[in-house]
Formats: sequence, C-alpha cells, structure tokens
Amino acid sequence: MTQGKVRAVYGIDSQYVVPAAVSIHSLAEHTAAPVEIIVFGDGLTPSGQRALHRAASASGADIDIRPFDPPGLSDYRRDSRARYPAIVTLPMWLPWLIDGRCLFIDADTLVMRDASDLMETNLRGLALGAVMDPAVGDIHSTTQDLVPPKTRLTRIPVKDILQPRRGRRKRTTNLRRLLSLGLRPGDVYFNSGVLVMDCDE
Repeated sequence: MTQGKVRAVYGIDSQYVVPAAVSIHSLAEHTAAPVEIIVFGDGLTPSGQRALHRAASASGADIDIRPFDPPGLSDYRRDSRARYPAIVTLPMWLPWLIDGRCLFIDADTLVMRDASDLMETNLRGLALGAVMDPAVGDIHSTTQDLVPPKTRLTRIPVKDILQPRRGRRKRTTNLRRLLSLGLRPGDVYFNSGVLVMDCDE
C-alpha cells in the first residue's frame, strides 16, 4: 500500500454532479491513504461545485475543481451530430493538463475497495493501465504482455450446449455490441472507466 496520496481525476458536466459526488465519497471512504480529487468540469454551476466540495470534505478528501476547455474542442461542441459530450475526451487531454501519476475514474463508478495499490502498479514503462472489458475477452494475468484474449464469442460454455437457443442469442447480442463499437471478435478492448495514467510518459 502506498504511503503517498491517491490522486483521482474525474471529468463531468452538469448532469453528472450527483454520480460524481457518490463516487468521490465511495473512493475516500474505502481508501486508507489521503485522497486528492481533481475534477475537470464542463459547464458546472456554482451549486454543482458546492455539492462536490461537500462530498469531498465529508470524507476528508482534498478537492480541486478546474474548468475543462482545451483548445480545439469548439468545433466538436458545435457539431449537432456529436454522440457524446466533449468531457468524454478528457483522458486524451490529461497528459497536457496534469503531471505525474493519477487514477482516472468515470463519474458513475462506485469504488468498493482501497485504491491505494493502484497508485503503485508497475506499468512497465507504458502510459496507462486498464482492465480488459469482460464482455469482449477474459482478464489476463499481469504476467502476460499484450496477449490477445480468448473471446467469449468463439468459446462455447457447457451451459450453452445444453441451452443452444439461449447461447446463440447471447453470442449474437455480444457480436452486435462489438460491431457497434467498431471491433471484431478477438480484438483487444479495455474499459476506460478506470485508468491508471502516467501523464509524464
């Protein structure tokens, strides 16, 4: 367990103040080390900022709320076809916005364990650490380097043999989800909701 601080970064707009407050509280409550929170806000109201300060201070965490307005996003914000708000691009901007190691957490993530160990994770010189999305492939041991996962679409469990219609529906649903993300069976895909990032790498 690290003796230093756990520095967690959130990126939210005004719609995610309450989930972020719950996540911040859960992180601070379950983490033994001191917690430093940095929130990049896109269009946060003063009342929203006060709510985040209350959530952090109730758990003894330090919080710093910063505006999110990097150059080049104005065209994205004006694009009516944009599927997601601009704040979802925050992880790509973090190396230019902060220094050192941080833990990026999606605002709707409930933290159930001590996050201290994540700050000491050996990334072997890589810029970030993540977990394979369980709907795409199996989670590998940390001793394996960049080994493509066995996709659940090509491995048929016994229960699907006993219930072939159910198994076929499940694989079809997973395949459609993969294709909607621009992936093919066997592609490596990680969940970006929790990232350990070395912003100096």
